[in-house]
Amino acid sequence: MNKNAGKNDEPPNEDEEKYLELVKSVLVKARLEPQPLSDEPGFRVDFADAEPALDVIGLAHVLDDYKFFVFHLEFKKRAPKKALPQVERFMTLGNSGLNAGNLELDLKTGRMQFKTYVDYTGTRLTGVFVRNAILTAIEAVEAFGPALQAVAKGKLTPEDAMKMVDEGGEE
Repeated sequence: MNKNAGKNDEPPNEDEEKYLELVKSVLVKARLEPQPLSDEPGFRVDFADAEPALDVIGLAHVLDDYKFFVFHLEFKKRAPKKALPQVERFMTLGNSGLNAGNLELDLKTGRMQFKTYVDYTGTRLTGVFVRNAILTAIEAVEAFGPALQAVAKGKLTPEDAMKMVDEGGEE
């Protein structure tokens, strides 16, 4: 799949419009305030005022050509260049135990995020699928976020950060 798959100059098709409305309704029911993306079909959500409050931005996309709903939680703070190898190692360690979704790092920009998605090929996208994908991302960011930020700040080694995650604790 093209890494710019969500970027589309064409207006959403009928199914995509229907699914975008579904995603919006799930976000609204969760008491989030979805804002339409200006450059592609989807929504942006700031989790700063959400319960639980998270230092992330949510990005929800319906890629109907691929039959995917994709949800990213992007950390507002980026990893500094000097920390990239340690952050990359931590994410590799963390991803090896994940059952759904994955941690991602852009090595050029230091952008850190958690991505999850639903492939609805052969069925229709439902509110339950959307909700579950969003909850998976939230749970992962709650579990990995503090440790990831500590590694990015140079406060913990990737191995010590994984111990922190495994023990379910804070720094």
